[in-house]
Amino acid sequence: MQRIVAIGPDLDKTLLLNTESKLFNDMFHTDTIKFGQQKQSVLWYGAPASYVVKPIKIDSQIVGYVFVCMNIDKVMEEEWQTSQRSIFGSLVALLIVIILFQEIFVRLRKELILFAEATVNGRGRNFESKITELNPILRYINEQTEQMARLDRLNIIGEMAASIGHEVRNPMTTVRGFLQYLGNKPALENYKPQFALMITELDRANSIITEFLSLAKNKAMNFQYCDLNDIIQEMTPLLEADALRYNCQINRQLQDLPAIRLDKSSIRQLILNIVRNGIEATPQGGTLTITTYCHNSQVFLTFADEGTGIPLELIDKLGTPFFTTKENGVGLGLAICYRVVQRHNGTMSVESQPERGTKFTITFTI
Repeated sequence: MQRIVAIGPDLDKTLLLNTESKLFNDMFHTDTIKFGQQKQSVLWYGAPASYVVKPIKIDSQIVGYVFVCMNIDKVMEEEWQTSQRSIFGSLVALLIVIILFQEIFVRLRKELILFAEATVNGRGRNFESKITELNPILRYINEQTEQMARLDRLNIIGEMAASIGHEVRNPMTTVRGFLQYLGNKPALENYKPQFALMITELDRANSIITEFLSLAKNKAMNFQYCDLNDIIQEMTPLLEADALRYNCQINRQLQDLPAIRLDKSSIRQLILNIVRNGIEATPQGGTLTITTYCHNSQVFLTFADEGTGIPLELIDKLGTPFFTTKENGVGLGLAICYRVVQRHNGTMSVESQPERGTKFTITFTI
């Protein structure tokens, strides 16, 4: 109790002091552990210090004290040095991250530019990015872009149909009437076959205009909640009659469906157009399968034929007005189908394999 024995934990001879115990009497007058601070510590030559005093007891008698203190200025200095090292390390790490992100951004920008060029040139479907993780996103973007482009073409044709369809039909009706009138004149009896041919061609042109008007954006739709299977059942005799002409069969696989909002007239036209296309593509003796089912709040309608399939390079053009592979086709049937599906807020996809057939899948949201 007469002098300080040691100061540590590291030996520092400059801190070994011989001091009078009375300088520390107030500090050591405690029966329990004591925490405190000194603004001007003798042990640290006037520097501020934090200390702990713990009495040493033998048989309940205090025989000495353990005294621990530390220089607050030195602690703060070490903390500041540690903070500097941490800040420097963080800045280096941040710089590395920035460099890596810059490299990734440059690669991403390059891939997106290549994808945009491929999309403009019609090769977006086959584009493969060197950044593997980017491919699913690019495929989705390409699908949406193709769908928007197709709908945009349909909107343009629809606006044209609404604006010029009736105007073209009216003079054609007048011309047809005069041809019939002239064809019945005895003086023109020798030209009656020519008049009949012209009337036939006018009727054919009129039927094309009728289909063309089906693309009109403002065509009236009568939406009602109904069962898609009921519409197919009602059309079955007509579909089977068409199939019989080509010596084909209609196979129906209809599952129970919830009622959805449909325009019956448009859906009938949709089914008839796709079934006739499938029958014409299916060789004699083949089968066209119509399937309906419900999954994840969506109703699916599929048409699968056993025809020769559609070349891959032509699939993207399906639904383009006046595009057809048939010798006597007009190229409005599938365009009308895409318009019907669009106005029902649905989607239509096509899968085709050479010599194995084509499958159209139409999706309606419940």
